[in-house]
Amino acid sequence: MSKKLVKPVLQYTLSLAVAIGILWYVLSQVELEKMLGKLHLLNYWWIGASVFFGLLSYLLRAYRWNLLLAPIGYRPGFVPTFLATMVGYLANLLLPRFGEVVRCGMLKRSDAVPVSASLGTVLVDRAFDLLALLSIVGMALFLEFDVLKDFLAQIFQGEGTDSSSQGFFFYYLLAGVVLVAGLLWVIYRLYRVQILQHALYQKASGFVRELLAGVMSVRKLESPVGFWLSTILIWVMYYLMSYLIVFSLPATSDIDFIAGLSILAMGGIGMAAPVQGGLGTYHLLVSGVLMLYGAEENEAVLLAFVLHTSQTLLVIVVGSISFLISMLRKKAQPITSSQHV
Repeated sequence: MSKKLVKPVLQYTLSLAVAIGILWYVLSQVELEKMLGKLHLLNYWWIGASVFFGLLSYLLRAYRWNLLLAPIGYRPGFVPTFLATMVGYLANLLLPRFGEVVRCGMLKRSDAVPVSASLGTVLVDRAFDLLALLSIVGMALFLEFDVLKDFLAQIFQGEGTDSSSQGFFFYYLLAGVVLVAGLLWVIYRLYRVQILQHALYQKASGFVRELLAGVMSVRKLESPVGFWLSTILIWVMYYLMSYLIVFSLPATSDIDFIAGLSILAMGGIGMAAPVQGGLGTYHLLVSGVLMLYGAEENEAVLLAFVLHTSQTLLVIVVGSISFLISMLRKKAQPITSSQHV
């Protein structure tokens, strides 16, 4: 095996092993036959509604990405950005975070937008997602603190963890970061002239400049209202996607709309975990929070599986179609950024 393939293969194998381990743990807590016996009770209209709102969130993401690309002079249009976005999400199912690079590569192929420029806008996109998720988690904790505090403590604190050993680990890690940074600074000072003249440095510095231009695009938005409105609507779609699933089972249909905020918060954390498509972590957190609101364990795990599976199938189907359409389209000739006109 090529040395270049060793790292991604190991990363993929490790993350998949962790995901399968967590998924096995979730399933080991339920009576599988009893859980599967509830499948006939599902109302697929509510599942379809959840999938519909999930699809709307992707459409809004493509619209928002166009808004971020415009300030740096690239206007690929809605269709190419939507296709690239969906292919990126499809790639994330294979390798966590790989999709961010893939969607930039797809946009370069279809509309000749430099990866370094579009990647900067993707970083902005993800930064706002992180802020939105933190806001949702904070809101859920504020409104439902008594319900969520013990659950979060069990998930993230762990049992039998020695706080002093955690402290020592943190200090060792900090010391290592400082040491490496110091060594890099000394090397730079000693060989500054040679480094600045090296072709690799020139290429890297150009990439960083374009990357920063993409990051700073948020300061030059042509439609700030469109950006903020689409950002809010993306998370409203996520909320509806997550909450409506409780109505697909008669036994959980009385869970109130405030609980939907907690489902969204825990689901967001589960999807942010470095495993393929939130596999395992999503099921653990969403089923756990559903049980806090009165769902029986078999029902909670079933709903977590239904929600995750339906959204994953949406990504697989729409992402695969998007990939095929992208491959059938002609490769674009280099386009001219309005910044360079």
